Amino acid sequence: MTLAFAPTLPRHTHKFRQSFLNEFNKCPEAARRSHLGMGTKRNSSDLVRGNSVHAAIETFGLAWMDGYVGEFEELLQWGKDSFAIYSSDDQIEWKQTFEKTEAQVQKNLQVWFEDVLPLLRQPIGVEETFSHLFYEDNQRQIFLTGTCDWLQHDEDGNVELIDWKNPKGAPRDLWIDSRSNLQAVVYSWAFQAEAFTLYWLHWSDGTKRNGDPMPTHTSLRIPRRTENELALQQLAVSAAITLEANLPALPQQWDSWYCSPQWCPHWNECRGKHLGEVPFWESKKQ
Repeated sequence: MTLAFAPTLPRHTHKFRQSFLNEFNKCPEAARRSHLGMGTKRNSSDLVRGNSVHAAIETFGLAWMDGYVGEFEELLQWGKDSFAIYSSDDQIEWKQTFEKTEAQVQKNLQVWFEDVLPLLRQPIGVEETFSHLFYEDNQRQIFLTGTCDWLQHDEDGNVELIDWKNPKGAPRDLWIDSRSNLQAVVYSWAFQAEAFTLYWLHWSDGTKRNGDPMPTHTSLRIPRRTENELALQQLAVSAAITLEANLPALPQQWDSWYCSPQWCPHWNECRGKHLGEVPFWESKKQ
């Protein structure tokens, strides 16, 4: 979205990923620190699981783009190869054991192959990156960047966007995602797509919730809406202006689940400087 203006140089140039804007919503100070490259990004078993599944599906999709549809056993082997690479980091925080994480990768790939793949069309893009000018005025330019897991054409030739998620369990409230998923808004705008579809791969061993067996996967199609993009413009500009102010610190979300040593990579240099690595509420659990 571009406004008419008479440019005055130099202007601020911002490149925002959707993940940065999500973090800005959760905690502006954490987002500021991440954006400036402060702190150490944590590697966890959750990331290992997600990256391994994504890499295996990427290999499958690229082969399909070249005309070859892989076999189930090949997909599982690509998952094993990816897991061997991503699990080799000696700084991984294992929230699940090595063995359970590896098994989950295989199970999620099985779900994708058996339940999701039959719903897909041959991809026209896999792990497709973008960097597009989203907004500009006299003081700034804002680019939105990202990587889309899977692009395909629907039966009418329109571009469809698809993304895989690899959580430990099924999403609990699709209504929240349908109204506030930033990734859907950013990616639909970037590729001029009619909708963005999420697939959560959460293999179930028959565990029940509220008396009903949990499904192996969940999907949600989020249509593109102009009003969402106008609201996104407000969010992106507010983030840009806040960063341009070059303040020593930004507001912190103390009441958020994210503000804890378990989740925030900046805890030790931020609130943790005063509360320590084990804050008082965590020490009571021990």
